Amino acid sequence: MRLFLTCTCFCALAVTVSAQTIVQSMQTSNNDNTLAMTIVGKKDGRPFRHSLRFDVAGMTKVQRDSLYQQTLGALDMLGIRNVPGMKRPGADTTVQGDSVVFRCETCGKKGELEVSSGNFLATRLINAKRDPGKRFPLTMHLSPGDYKLLYRQRGSREIQSSFSVKAGEQNVVTVK
Repeated sequence: MRLFLTCTCFCALAVTVSAQTIVQSMQTSNNDNTLAMTIVGKKDGRPFRHSLRFDVAGMTKVQRDSLYQQTLGALDMLGIRNVPGMKRPGADTTVQGDSVVFRCETCGKKGELEVSSGNFLATRLINAKRDPGKRFPLTMHLSPGDYKLLYRQRGSREIQSSFSVKAGEQNVVTVK
């Protein structure tokens, strides 16, 4: 939930952000207990400082790396790009973990898919009228283990279920 709120805040800030961004420094700490980023720069001549800190105790390396990539994606939406040493989301990043395909035959409206397990939460907005990355079938990379699924669709009731990801197997989850 905290990740969702952070990304939402970044999206809200993205509305007020224009194209003139100069990043002066970026510090990142990604260890077993904390994921922290501090970015300092200027936006349209005004100084800014973004400090992010997440408690990642109990998360696997795959989950920490996924959170890191999502955070970089939010920074990218703010116009904070081309920082030396910052890997761009989707560029040369291989997520370790097993591929899970989510399918839904009856999901034709806008909705939200939420996958959680312990200290891990991933959300995806679904829109059948948008680009293919925002509609079913949807693929996520998840570590082996047990997960809970929650799907909310406009005008329908919530769908809740549990599923397990098994290492080395084809993992397909059908949302019903």
